[in-house]
Amino acid sequence: MIHHHADQVEAMARHEEAIATLYKAYADRFPDDRDFWMGLSDEELHHAQWLRKLRGLIEKGQAKLNEGRFKIEPIERSIKYIEGHTRQAKNEEMTMLNALSIASDIEHALLEKKFLEIYQSDDERVAKTIETLQAATNAHRIMIDEYLDRMRQFGDTAVG
Repeated sequence: MIHHHADQVEAMARHEEAIATLYKAYADRFPDDRDFWMGLSDEELHHAQWLRKLRGLIEKGQAKLNEGRFKIEPIERSIKYIEGHTRQAKNEEMTMLNALSIASDIEHALLEKKFLEIYQSDDERVAKTIETLQAATNAHRIMIDEYLDRMRQFGDTAVG
């Protein structure tokens, strides 16, 4: 199956939106930490917008991605995994510690699976967008992990 690069970028945008939806579910579940989760959720939606802008440039032939680096299936699998956690967040009891652990796994996976590095491109706009996305994802990872460390240290009693 041949995917056009625009499809791949669209899959990544949907992936960012899936994460945003999960964080929104956590915001609803943990009112005391609503600002923390909504801040992350809003930023994920911004990431999706950046990717859609990029997709627009690619469709117009104004930006290029390198061939052959991209598999859409792992991204689709990751989206399903995130959607499963979103359902869980809406339907099951969980602690803030659970939520942070899941969020941490997702942000780490995004960096480790190098989903974002697939976009190697000589195109400066593409490179810049991807660089910004990587930096933003890394910032999320650090924020979530710092919160997680604090909770592990001082205990987590809040159940949503």
